[in-house]
Amino acid sequence: MGAPRFEEACDDPGGSTRSLRQTSICWSVTKVLRQMTRMPENHRDPLNDIDRESIYWLTLALRLPRDGVRSAFPTEAACLRRLQEVRWPDGVTCEKCGSKDIGLLSTRSVFQCRTCRVQSSVTSGTIMHRSHLPALMWFAGAERLIQARAFPSRDRDIINRDMADYLGVQYEAGWRIKKKLLADLSPAGSGLIRDAICKNTLQLPGDLEIGTTAHLRWLGEQLRPSEPDFDFESMQELFRKML
Repeated sequence: MGAPRFEEACDDPGGSTRSLRQTSICWSVTKVLRQMTRMPENHRDPLNDIDRESIYWLTLALRLPRDGVRSAFPTEAACLRRLQEVRWPDGVTCEKCGSKDIGLLSTRSVFQCRTCRVQSSVTSGTIMHRSHLPALMWFAGAERLIQARAFPSRDRDIINRDMADYLGVQYEAGWRIKKKLLADLSPAGSGLIRDAICKNTLQLPGDLEIGTTAHLRWLGEQLRPSEPDFDFESMQELFRKML
């Protein structure tokens, strides 16, 4: 079954999008509960590479806007403003000469350096450079990819066709977008879109040892308060029977 298109998810923010998120969370709870069954008493054993990767993506997912990217950044202008804030926190800077004496050519929505006359935009030199896809859809695709990595289904990843269907683009375009988003979102990536949409701060307990089974378990426990309508106890009991 393919993913709903981005436009459909936006039109029904409390329907299809929420059910997809809850379905993803079900798989995440399954994984966490399986991990819990083999935890040592002190929960401090180091994790393997797969579990460390899970911690990374779960952390990103929990830092996403609670009501979704579409709610936090409802317009193209809002997305571009957020990208500008993240890319140039101290003000727009010329990528060529480093000058902060920058003017805005409002008719073309580009910046021009008054020192070297180079023109640029907030997406210049990024994975969105010269893309015809709106920033709003890049944000939505990144959110969906983070959730797929953090709350994996049996297929583990969003397949290229799923991304293409969700964004309403051709298969080849969906493949390219997914590849570029993974390059941005991964631990070694540039992180512009990642930092733009993962805007919430995740406060870890002071006594929590990072990179342990206790860390993974704590992240799993945060799923409950983030979904007030999600019947965690019933789902927990169901998954225990499945283990």
